[in-house]
Amino acid sequence: MFPYSGTIADLSAKNCYSKDELKSLLETAKTLDLIVIPLIQTFGHMEFALKLREFQHLREVDDSPQVKPNF
Repeated sequence: MFPYSGTIADLSAKNCYSKDELKSLLETAKTLDLIVIPLIQTFGHMEFALKLREFQHLREVDDSPQVKPNF
């Protein structure tokens, strides 16, 4: 839901928040003494990036965006 920009702009969801919406959210949280903790995807959940052609070279298996642990 984050509006990424630059070389990773394609990782943004089509319905991502706008920069103004995020600014408003952060300002409101601050007035309510809330701490905003962003959700950061870990390596085990990278399909959202690996499914895109520009990140295909980072896949473990070229034809599959799923990350498979080496257990």
